Amino acid sequence: DTVTLPAAAAGVIVHVFNNGAQTLQVFPASGDNLGAGVNTAITMASGKNTVWTSYDTTNWEVTGGSL
Repeated sequence: DTVTLPAAAAGVIVHVFNNGAQTLQVFPASGDNLGAGVNTAITMASGKNTVWTSYDTTNWEVTGGSL
């Protein structure tokens, strides 16, 4: 299962819930960085949820929940 975040813009907040039975890959929009490198996905365990906040036009960080 996968999800792609929208393009980063300072102050954008996105909630991601993985209520499925499988791990979830969270992808950044093209050219963005979730903290693992530009265009690199992050894996979220089943049953977890996260709050992603972008702090500029290319970078995101987890500001709530857990992977």
